Amino acid sequence: MDTNYFVCTLGEAATLNDGSKPYRTISEFLSHQSKACGSNPAVAFPIPRRKGEWDPQVISFHDVDLGTQIFAERLSSFFGVAPGSSQSVALLCHSSPEFLFTWLALIRLGYSVLLLAPQCEPAAILYLCRSCNVSLLLYDTSHSNCARQVEKLRGERHATDFMSRLIPLYDGEDVFQLIQKPPVSNLEYPEADDTAAKKTRDDGSFATADLFAKHANIKNAWLYHSRADSQLTLITGKKFDPAPLETTIAASGHLDDVLIFGNGRPYPEAISPAIEKVNRGSQDHARISWDMLITVPHQTEALEKSSKGTIIRRAVETRFEAYIDSVYGSREEEQEESVQDEMLPQHLIGLVQSIAPNPVPLKEDADIFSYGVDSIACMRLRDCLRRLTPKYNQELPLSVVEDCGTVRGLSEYIIRKRRGNPDIHAEDEERLMLDLVKQFSLFGEQESGPQNPTDGHHTKGEPAEVVVFPGATGALGAHILELLRKSNTVAAVYCLVRGADEGAAKGRVSKALEQRGLDGLGRGSRMNYKIHESKHNSANLD
Repeated sequence: MDTNYFVCTLGEAATLNDGSKPYRTISEFLSHQSKACGSNPAVAFPIPRRKGEWDPQVISFHDVDLGTQIFAERLSSFFGVAPGSSQSVALLCHSSPEFLFTWLALIRLGYSVLLLAPQCEPAAILYLCRSCNVSLLLYDTSHSNCARQVEKLRGERHATDFMSRLIPLYDGEDVFQLIQKPPVSNLEYPEADDTAAKKTRDDGSFATADLFAKHANIKNAWLYHSRADSQLTLITGKKFDPAPLETTIAASGHLDDVLIFGNGRPYPEAISPAIEKVNRGSQDHARISWDMLITVPHQTEALEKSSKGTIIRRAVETRFEAYIDSVYGSREEEQEESVQDEMLPQHLIGLVQSIAPNPVPLKEDADIFSYGVDSIACMRLRDCLRRLTPKYNQELPLSVVEDCGTVRGLSEYIIRKRRGNPDIHAEDEERLMLDLVKQFSLFGEQESGPQNPTDGHHTKGEPAEVVVFPGATGALGAHILELLRKSNTVAAVYCLVRGADEGAAKGRVSKALEQRGLDGLGRGSRMNYKIHESKHNSANLD
């Protein structure tokens, strides 16, 4: 994506144009634009109407600069806000013309401005004001009630370090008419100081964490998408952005709103009857299971959201913490399932099909990973196995599903645990790996020689390597395989891949490559595959 001023930080923007500019701060920029292109549009506000389309009120750079001076005079005369003060002022206001001019006026007067989100609770506002050493809290009429609650809390806690005041506009005064009047006096503004600006990056710039996407049809237009810090990180380390899924589910007419939770949990969950539609277009680890839906009574108070309309996750998750904890906790505390030994295979087939839907019938000896079971599904199956073995007082291995590999293997494992029998194939895994290395390695037996480029194909008489490679279908494995394919010293790669047959194994590897933007495995590929089924004791590489 081409870097431009809209989608970069201030530090990155400084590198786009090395030429010197006559301005360094917002105030200097407005003054410059007012003189250089004062009639050009600077900002626009929508004018609501009861019927018909809303008209925009466009304000030029000249009017913005003039309005900033007028509001600076008002603030100075009403509250004694003098130019050049090093104090901080908090601003609690909707995105409106009075917000814009009050903010710019405070900056021009040399104040640091704390912008308060309208959805902040009074206690949070008081804490922020005191933490930032605010001397004055300014608010608009729509936030008068909130400001009164802040004042009440301030009195209860004996905080006398700041005062609250309404933005100085007379009753019924029109901001757009006010900014057309010339300033009454000439204030002497302080020298610009950009050292007080908040910084979130080492280069001195501020990153908002807002994410935008290019508009599909309008040139040079960008759509707000979500925030970089709104992603959920599952306990497996996999991440996804729940915002698009929440928007899709919330389109249902039966719901007020939707929250997908699961940060730091094994898998995500949601509140909605539209799960199937979302799951069809979601990543495997972001799919939502039906058995984890929560029905919450109608809430008179809407979900906490930012001014952009995005969910404030920490606040909402705290509000519904009891619901969320009860869901995961109830699964851990569920009573044992009474399933007879002879019925285990059929019961497990039903579990696998409910967790990893697949129209193809599942057989007892079929590889469940080829069937569609992934790492998230393994964690869910492990929870189910724990309820099927209530008398087994030890924790089940994290890899129990991967180790068994089939429904038959899982059934036999559960029966052994129910009867207290040891694992049949229990052995020293480290010893086994060393034996395999000794059996299949050729260390010290290869003759060294020049490595001439062969474009990835072995030339007779030249040294060559044969690589045995497990994990080719993983995220890292696919890229390692790509490097091996391009190597001029590798004659063949044996990929150990689960699959019903060689064609299925090759298809899994090819799909893993293509999903990561790499070339799949076409005909004539020099890659060799050896299928390793988990029930075998060795890789059959003799």
